[in-house]
Amino acid sequence: MNENIKLPFLLNNINSIHEILTRTATKPLRFGIVVKEFYKILSYTNISYIAQLINLNTDLVDYYIFGIISNAIVARRLGLNKTVMLIYPITPEESILASKYDIEVDCQNASWLRKAVSLLNGQVLKVHVWFDSGLSREGLTDENELYELLNEIKQYPNIVLIGLATKYNPDTKGHYIKCNELRPMPIEIRKSYYKNLIKDQIKKFDQIVENARKMQLINENTIIHAGCSNEIQCELSETYYDLVRVGSLVYDSILNNFEAKAQIISIKKIPADFCLGYYCVNGHAKKELKVAYIKMFKLVAPEYRYKNKLLTPIKSVDPYGLIVDDIDDIKVGDMIDVYASNIYSF
Repeated sequence: MNENIKLPFLLNNINSIHEILTRTATKPLRFGIVVKEFYKILSYTNISYIAQLINLNTDLVDYYIFGIISNAIVARRLGLNKTVMLIYPITPEESILASKYDIEVDCQNASWLRKAVSLLNGQVLKVHVWFDSGLSREGLTDENELYELLNEIKQYPNIVLIGLATKYNPDTKGHYIKCNELRPMPIEIRKSYYKNLIKDQIKKFDQIVENARKMQLINENTIIHAGCSNEIQCELSETYYDLVRVGSLVYDSILNNFEAKAQIISIKKIPADFCLGYYCVNGHAKKELKVAYIKMFKLVAPEYRYKNKLLTPIKSVDPYGLIVDDIDDIKVGDMIDVYASNIYSF
């Protein structure tokens, strides 16, 4: 299965990220990974199943963060027993499901909160409140509205405030800085350059956290979180707070090259003049070809080898064809080595 094939690469990245956090964090942290469809390495995989596979194979991840509630619910039903959070908004009606499956959600605003409370009938709902630092994604843009929302949450005994969060916006007024662009820089240059992009946002969020504490809207148990992949690879420990949410670093080849093994699931002869791939995207076979098929990999410039011999792929749909004309002893069940040194996350 594609999930099992890609699992070692993901676990390797998780271990590398944990090493960075262990070396640079100033206090114990919760480590969360974002599990969403748009990461290329997760193409042709079941998002919920890959999360549970990771959970079964490492104890390093504390939080599993999904984009949509259906994936989070399926992961729960597969046995995912760690903390589960949604990073994108849900409807008040879906808060009933979030409560049932113990999924932490974004409390978007006061009207959303009141509607959810009216539907929950006393069921406990765990929420995070977000401040928008300029990405126009999760969170409130008005600081006073945020304090008012935090205060209103305290009025409902079944609404449990878990966290106060933001996501920083590394925008250069025309270009959003991505993980793979930062990596080539030496660490000290990378750290200084990136911190200069978000220093005002860090200062603003720190002030919001301080104000919320002074107003007794949050307490020592409230999880503060902001740091993501960019902040970790720039080693900005002041952005780690209590929880880091890691996406691209888990799924890119920024920390480790992709190496995996794929099993041959069938072998057949392709007659001359047959199309090579859907819509003949690779032209027509000029002669009879022997092709071995493996599960699909959606990678940037992948390399496929059998016993160290480089194979030519036929780009098609699942399964994926590899020309093995001059290999007499190859058979179904044999393993193909798959490599990629440049995986772009989405």
